[in-house]
Amino acid sequence: MSLNTLRLPVELEVVVCLMAYGGQLSMLGLKFMLNLVAALFGLVAGILWFKSATASAKHRPGLSALTIGDMDIYQTALAQSRRNAKAAIAQAAAILLQV
Repeated sequence: MSLNTLRLPVELEVVVCLMAYGGQLSMLGLKFMLNLVAALFGLVAGILWFKSATASAKHRPGLSALTIGDMDIYQTALAQSRRNAKAAIAQAAAILLQV
């Protein structure tokens, strides 16, 4: 099976092309890859923070005490907290990978 017939994600295709050029990643190629991965982590963090801001949990009768209309405040806060934690981890990875 040749590289032309493989269907790889764009990021892996870039790595394969960089590795095929001389068999090693150059410093410029490594910097590019780290910046690309950092940008992807930043995008994931942004999406997770948007989902966190728009998260809501429906009221379940008998299971929740804090409600506003149809929304369970406690479960909504838990859902937002979980998504915020995942977004913070993704953002930390993006910051650490920046060159």
